[in-house]
Amino acid sequence: MSRLLDASADPAAERSALEARQPHGRLVDPDEVAAAVAYLVSPEAGSTTGVAIEVDGGMSRLRLRSE
Repeated sequence: MSRLLDASADPAAERSALEARQPHGRLVDPDEVAAAVAYLVSPEAGSTTGVAIEVDGGMSRLRLRSE
């Protein structure tokens, strides 16, 4: 993400625009993704089967407005 932002003309404005699109108002932190992965590879996830865990701040369930 940093590489993409750094390549833009105005990285701060680009980051603000991306954060504004997120349902919870911020970008997902890599530690949040790592925590989900750690859970899935842990013994606590032994009965977790056939599930997708979307660590995307709600973006995958966002509904587009009809214009």
